[in-house]
Amino acid sequence: MLKIFNSAIIVIIYNKEIHQSKTLNRLAQSKLSFSNCQLVIWNNGPFSLDNRNVSQLISRGFNVEIQETIKNESLAKIYNLFISQFDSKSYIILDDDTDLNDQYLSEALNLGESEVGIPTIQFDNKTEGPIINLTIIQDHKYVCKSKDKIFAIGSGLVIGKNICDEIKEVYGSVFDNNFYLYGVDTAFCFRLNRLEKNERVTILPPLSHSLSRLESESGGISRFRVKERGYDVGLQWRYYYPLHIAFYKISKLVAINLLRVLKIKKGPLNLSYTLKAFISGSHYRNEK
Repeated sequence: MLKIFNSAIIVIIYNKEIHQSKTLNRLAQSKLSFSNCQLVIWNNGPFSLDNRNVSQLISRGFNVEIQETIKNESLAKIYNLFISQFDSKSYIILDDDTDLNDQYLSEALNLGESEVGIPTIQFDNKTEGPIINLTIIQDHKYVCKSKDKIFAIGSGLVIGKNICDEIKEVYGSVFDNNFYLYGVDTAFCFRLNRLEKNERVTILPPLSHSLSRLESESGGISRFRVKERGYDVGLQWRYYYPLHIAFYKISKLVAINLLRVLKIKKGPLNLSYTLKAFISGSHYRNEK
C-alpha cells in the first residue's frame, strides 16, 4: 500500500554538498518533529554529490531520499515529477539557501490539503514579497480574497494536494513546463490566480532569502540572468497575457530598447531574448 505523507518537502541544491545548504542545515537544527514527512534532496548539478550523509535529518524524523539530475534540469519538470512521485497531503518547495525558522515550518506543516501557503520573503532586512494586487504585503496576517492577484517567490511555497489536483485538471500539470529556471513560480501564480480561489491562500511567517535581482554579480552571471529573465518575460506574455496586452508590452519594449541603443535610457529587458521566447513559445534549453 502506498504511504501517504503528511508533508513532502523538496530541497533543490545546486553546486554544493548537502552540508553546505543553509536550508538543509536549518531543517536539521529545527526543534520540530518531522514524523511522516518525506524529504527529497534533489541535486541539480553540476557535479554528483561526494557526501550523502543525511543522518542528522533522519534523526529529526524525516524519510529522506536523494535524487540527482546533474545537468541543471528544468525546475518546473523537477517540481512536477516530485509531486507525482509522492502521495502527500501537502508539498513544500524550497531552494538550498533559504533561512528557515520554526515559526514558518510549524505553520507550513499544518496547512490543509485545500490550502496554499506563501511565505513573506525578506532580503537584507526588507520585505520583498509576496505582492498582492500590485502591493508588497508586509503583514503575514493579511487575509487573502478569492480574486486577489497574488505573486510570490517559489522557495517556501506550500501547495495542498487538492489544489494540485485542481490545477492539473485545468492545465495538465501543477507547474508550467514551458518555463525552465526563471518564471516557474510566477507562472504557477498565474495559474492559481485564474482559479479565483485565493481565499484558500495563507500568508506564512517571514523567511530570509537571497534574491538574484537585488544582488551585485560578476559579468558572466549577470549576462546569464539577462537571458533567463528575457525568456521568462517573453513566455509570460505568450501564455498568460491577452494578445492585445502582449503586443502593447512588446511595442513598449521595442521603444525602450531603441532608447538603449541611443544611450538615452537603460532597459530592464533584452528585446532579442524576449521576442525569441514569445515567438517560439519555448525556453531555449527546452528546444535542445
